[in-house]
Amino acid sequence: MEKELKLTYGNKKISISVPEDFLAGDLIETRKSTNKMTKAEMKAKMARAIKNPIDSAGVKEMVADKKVGLVISDEFRSGLQELIISMMMNEIFKGNPESFDIFIANGTHDPEVIAKIL
Repeated sequence: MEKELKLTYGNKKISISVPEDFLAGDLIETRKSTNKMTKAEMKAKMARAIKNPIDSAGVKEMVADKKVGLVISDEFRSGLQELIISMMMNEIFKGNPESFDIFIANGTHDPEVIAKIL
C-alpha cells in the first residue's frame, strides 16, 4: 500500500508516493507557532539576547579566535532559521573565530520508531 506525502520543495509543495513499509511510523506534523511578535520585534529581542546573554559574555566575545559550531534544531524548518542563522553568523563573524561550522540537529525520536528502522 502506498502513502502520499506532501513536501515543501523550494517555494512550492510536491507530492510523492512511498510504500507504507518504507516508513518507520506516522508522520510528524510541523508545530505551529503561537508567537504573536512581529519579525522586527523578534529580531530586536534576539539581538539583545545575542549581545547580552544571561551570566555570560556576548557571542562575539565568546567566539574570538576559537573553533565555533552553531547547532540549529530541525524543528525550526518552517520557522525562523534564516533569521536565527543570519543574526548568529553576523555576531559570530564579528568575533573573528578560527573556524565556523553549522550543524542541523535531528532531535530525539521515539525509541520504538528507531528500533523499526534498525
